[in-house]
Amino acid sequence: MLSSRAVTAMAHVAVESIALASGAAGLVLSKGRVGHRFVGRIYAVVILLINFTALSICHLPLNLALFLCGPWRVSARLSEAGVLS
Repeated sequence: MLSSRAVTAMAHVAVESIALASGAAGLVLSKGRVGHRFVGRIYAVVILLINFTALSICHLPLNLALFLCGPWRVSARLSEAGVLS
């Protein structure tokens, strides 16, 4: 049986894969077209899901959490602010 952290980590990797694919599609598609906007919306939702799963994975002992998760939390808040603006 998988732990909840393992399931969350697998979901995080799956969502990251979707983000990579939709980000690449956004770069290829012509800006302003329906496809580009659709892929951009998918990318925005996926970025929020990545941040959510990352925060739920990051429940570690304090010294390890500060080392592994500290710098990434700042970048996660910045990416959320960019998506939500």
